[in-house]
Amino acid sequence: MLKRLVIMGLVIGFAGSAAAAPPGPGTRQDKREIRQDKHEGRQDKRELRDDRRDLDRVSGIHASYRKAIAQRRADRRNVKRLETRFLAELKAEARETRREVGKAGDELDGSRREARRDGSRDDRRDVRDDKRDLRQEIGAKRRIEDLRGEFRELEGRMDPRSLARKEQLMAQAVDLARAELQGDRQEIREDKREIREDRRDKREDRRGGR
Repeated sequence: MLKRLVIMGLVIGFAGSAAAAPPGPGTRQDKREIRQDKHEGRQDKRELRDDRRDLDRVSGIHASYRKAIAQRRADRRNVKRLETRFLAELKAEARETRREVGKAGDELDGSRREARRDGSRDDRRDVRDDKRDLRQEIGAKRRIEDLRGEFRELEGRMDPRSLARKEQLMAQAVDLARAELQGDRQEIREDKREIREDRRDKREDRRGGR
């Protein structure tokens, strides 16, 4: 009987200490956040890869267009073909920027809800970062739409002034694609920094809870 009471006391004491202990690195929330971090990392890499391909295509069209209009008599057939390809790229990019604006707006709404609920320093930082991202996406959308509108007005014109202006617009599109790629790389660096900061804060919280 005495032995049984001792064993029960040990079991109860162990259960109480386990309940009072702070959550360890293997908690369900930690695993969910790790999965989310990995998902966002894969998404960032996919966007980087897609934007690199976009830059290669637009750069190739621009280079070919410069050669086509540099001839003594512009290669009209090739010029028209390249202009059609370029406008198709702009149409696809305009569609993509609209999606990105919507996505950035959704992320900002989510960050604001988190900030209202928790109000932590990290939540306020996320709201600030998401506001910046939304402004950048809206700016990119406007630039693409303006560029596309002007190019469509000049499409098919073969006078030297129009050809020169269309070449300039293509060069601007290349610059925008290059800036988008640089933005992807910056986003990846910021995500990695935030992950490191979050993990450091959790380690400090666990040490403080011991």
